[in-house]
Amino acid sequence: MTDVYDESVATEMVEAYDFLLKFIIIGEAGSGKSCLLHQFTQNSFKEHSQHTIGVEFSSRTINIGEKRVKLQLWDTAGQERFRSVTRSYYRGAAACLLVYDITSRSSFLNLSRWLADARALASSQLVAVLVGNKTDREEEREVEWSEASKWASENDVHFIETSSLTGDNIEKPFALAARAILLSIEGGQLDPEKAGSANVRESAVDRWAVGYPDIGLMLTLTPMLSYTEHHNYIHIFCPRSWYLSSSPVTRTV
Repeated sequence: MTDVYDESVATEMVEAYDFLLKFIIIGEAGSGKSCLLHQFTQNSFKEHSQHTIGVEFSSRTINIGEKRVKLQLWDTAGQERFRSVTRSYYRGAAACLLVYDITSRSSFLNLSRWLADARALASSQLVAVLVGNKTDREEEREVEWSEASKWASENDVHFIETSSLTGDNIEKPFALAARAILLSIEGGQLDPEKAGSANVRESAVDRWAVGYPDIGLMLTLTPMLSYTEHHNYIHIFCPRSWYLSSSPVTRTV
């Protein structure tokens, strides 16, 4: 495939940030994962959303205190037939958003399986946030806040409820997970160099990539199944597109 130079993508590639964190968004089909991600990255509700096929990718850079943190966000399909595909993308995640629909008890009852998979396949120090989605449909609620909060406490995960439709609390699960990771680094509980991560140097800017056991994974991604033009919401990867900047990404020991 021939590479096409896109200045907007190249600009994003050299955007200054202090930490690079890989997040996975997991949970049952229909729980609103894609709408949650779209609201977070595009600041709008995703009308006529369809089930994700395989895995979709997006990104956003946020501020945590004085640190610039770039989140690489992997939205995974919740359907069982894509399970073997999506699980392969758990590898090396620094955090996961475990999403359920507050109006669907079945989506809540299956959380343990999703969390077990994430902890087994992602990094050993995975930060997990339980996200109860669709609070705008309170009259249809099947999972009480107290029950979900208890489950989160028993499983050692953070918990918050959100609405992808209204945007209520939409920033909080992402910021909560990122802040927890940074606090672990600053407190010495997490050493990026010993947590299967890489020190990445790009355009003379030192960056920590937390959650990548092998930075080469970023350069060998298989093509996704769809594409949107907005450079901050990409559903297809051409491996060589990582070299759009004048200074290629390199790994340092």
